[in-house]
Amino acid sequence: MEKRLTKFSTKHDSLVNNGGKCKFILLEDLTHQFNAKKPCILDLKMGTRQHGPGACSRKAKRQTQKCRSSTSATLGFRFNGMKVWKENLSSFESKDKYWGRSLRSHDVLESLCFFFDNGQGLRKGAIMAFIDRLTELRGTIRKTPCQFYATSLLLIYNGACNYESKSMPDEDSQEDLVDVRVIDFANCVSAFDIPGDEYENIPDSGFIHGVDTLIEHMQQLLSGTSNNESPHLW
Repeated sequence: MEKRLTKFSTKHDSLVNNGGKCKFILLEDLTHQFNAKKPCILDLKMGTRQHGPGACSRKAKRQTQKCRSSTSATLGFRFNGMKVWKENLSSFESKDKYWGRSLRSHDVLESLCFFFDNGQGLRKGAIMAFIDRLTELRGTIRKTPCQFYATSLLLIYNGACNYESKSMPDEDSQEDLVDVRVIDFANCVSAFDIPGDEYENIPDSGFIHGVDTLIEHMQQLLSGTSNNESPHLW
């Protein structure tokens, strides 16, 4: 994995017990810093292609169909599940990957609004912070000669805090407010893995397209265009 992606990937350690018989991979708990603060999590399957070059024809066909029948082929991402805190209900609400596959392009703004609305208003501060982090991620991916087939993007924010719309949060508070991570690298391919011109110094255009359209949709939310209404921003 490219070192420049360290900021956007999860930490992990390989562990072996004293007998040397049991092996484990210990993954970082990305919600740890939000545990007492109602973590809201969105899982997005990124890219316009979900199968790697080693996939059999049956799997490639199946994954291609999933992309074509969802928002992956057009927008470069699809919803793969979410859990969001609703202050008015004092509980979490969840959506699964099958719900995400059923969405069409015209459903995306409303679905993002659902994720960022805590039942009392749209989380403007969180959206602005995510746009900043996603813009940084986009620049990193553009410099990374890898194809991120079937990777996911996790967006996490603190569902318990209230953010004022009167002023832009400062840089330090934004870093504490949200987290953005790329996960599931099993099908990631680079020129180091498969020599040849196909992967030589070429970033993943499908992943970049997904980040671009995600940022665009978040900007539309901030401008109050979801469902042709002006959401209450605070």
